[in-house]
Amino acid sequence: MASFASKRLAKELSKLNNDTHKLPPGIELVSTETFEEWLVDIRVLDDNPLYKGEMYRLKFRFSASYPIEPPEVVFCKTADRPIPIHPHIYSNGIICLDLLGQQGWSPVQNVESVCMSIQSMLTGNSKNERPPGDEEFVRASRALSVVEAESSGTRDGRRSEILMPEYTLAFPTFALRSVLLRVIVWRTPGNW
Repeated sequence: MASFASKRLAKELSKLNNDTHKLPPGIELVSTETFEEWLVDIRVLDDNPLYKGEMYRLKFRFSASYPIEPPEVVFCKTADRPIPIHPHIYSNGIICLDLLGQQGWSPVQNVESVCMSIQSMLTGNSKNERPPGDEEFVRASRALSVVEAESSGTRDGRRSEILMPEYTLAFPTFALRSVLLRVIVWRTPGNW
């Protein structure tokens, strides 16, 4: 990871672990063992019946370009941490939020502000539904991850997860086709 990104994350972590600065209620750091990936638990604190009593886990992945580029942020499903049902959260944990895309991101944002934005997004929700085209999007994103993994020689599919949130706001099916075409073009020998 680039030294600037590491310095910025070290500064954020130091601030979050400082006794004088407490994380907002309902937000808890779970794992910050590396500067590439952090796990954070969030809870909706109001009486919203959709999320009452639930705790959710967010996975942050930071690129070497952080904070110039946004982190990849997805919900992770564990035995005791479901993926919340929300019109902007796909069942595979991908979040459609302008803040997490190139257009809405600003380097002044940080892990704490992202968590607070997601917490607020959940608090204001009154619809117990997934985004339109959820099943098709999840199926296509799995296929895209496999194509990516095979072309890069890995099986983590990380790049596809980073690319997709930018393109999913309005047209998930069309967006996946355009991303898939970009991946195939970018992954030709010599462009790895």
